[in-house]
Amino acid sequence: MLVLGVGVAGLQALATAKRLGARTTGYDVRPEVADQVRSVGRSGSTWVSTRSGRAATRVSSARRSASSSRKRWSRRSAGSTW
Repeated sequence: MLVLGVGVAGLQALATAKRLGARTTGYDVRPEVADQVRSVGRSGSTWVSTRSGRAATRVSSARRSASSSRKRWSRRSAGSTW
């Protein structure tokens, strides 16, 4: 099982999958989460990117763009009833 983004939910998913016998791999752009992934006692391998610069910038930019689009949609649809 591959988990992209090893936050709280990702760590829980890795632990659950490992407990059920799956081979697991965790990926995150933050190198500091490697120890957290290892502490879950995963099987298989863990890959934590150390090249987080440009990728993290692109993800952050996309997230901001999606957030502003959601806000615009929310404002436009606030007056409508279903």
